[in-house]
Amino acid sequence: MTRLLTMLFMGGLLAGGTWLPRACPANPKMRVTPEWLAAHLDDPHLALLHVGFDPTDPAASKRSSYLDGHILGARQVAWGEIAVTRKGLPNEMPPAESLVQMLRSLGIDEGDRIILYDTGSGVEAARAYLALDYVGLGDNAAILDGQWIRWKMLQLPQSRMSEEVEPSAFQPRLHPEILVSLAAVKDTAWLSQQGDPSVALLDARSAEEFSGLRAGKGIFKAGHIAGASSLCWMDTFESMEESLLRSDDELSGMFLAAGARPGAVVTVYCRTGTEAAHLYFLAKYLGYTTRFYDGSYYEWSREEDLPIRGSWASR
Repeated sequence: MTRLLTMLFMGGLLAGGTWLPRACPANPKMRVTPEWLAAHLDDPHLALLHVGFDPTDPAASKRSSYLDGHILGARQVAWGEIAVTRKGLPNEMPPAESLVQMLRSLGIDEGDRIILYDTGSGVEAARAYLALDYVGLGDNAAILDGQWIRWKMLQLPQSRMSEEVEPSAFQPRLHPEILVSLAAVKDTAWLSQQGDPSVALLDARSAEEFSGLRAGKGIFKAGHIAGASSLCWMDTFESMEESLLRSDDELSGMFLAAGARPGAVVTVYCRTGTEAAHLYFLAKYLGYTTRFYDGSYYEWSREEDLPIRGSWASR
């Protein structure tokens, strides 16, 4: 169904002859190819960050580590440096102080062009992008299309040596507005249920989790936030095996199909705030004003009297 809607929206036409406007043009600076990166590895103002996987994820823990191999010149960022547990909620944004100390230790400064990648499909890299956006470096950052998987396939320059860098004196410009609370999401959900086109609430989880057929680890009430639309993060890839994203037109069509009209403020969530980072990056890439519900459905499902749709609500 998602693929069909994407094809229809690419032409701007839905059944019945209703034309819908495209989203804003994508920002080409936020998405780079392996070929582009290979040609710029010697740029003194390039900061390449290899983002580590989540060690609590059994599937991710089978991946290679930074010292098993990484892109030549990459600096290591561990998952625990960009996502922490707070008040029982996993994968929350770390304190600004911690993020700034990490970036200074990596030698990152305001004038650097920052390229992010990971050893999976880009979810960890997207979470790192969210952290950078929070401290004011979002405009400097891009994600490598194809990630480490594609880089290895193309046999581009690699290393197993740790990179030594001079610490920086980076000064943050915080953007706390990008993180929204449960109370703010409650208001957004209500507006969405009223059909307000100025907001879009997007659920990045699988269709099974969205519908409530599968709850997901730690979820108290299966289903989704009332007013949310489903846009599974995995559907945004042309090839999961090579970690290649769909074209700009296809991605734009998918967001439009999920109800994110041009000019809408897009709020994203998932189970614990991991996969939603991927939608956050893509929404920003496509020109939307974007917000991130860090507590995500993990927090929402634990609260009393919050509107839920799906299997739980129909009991």
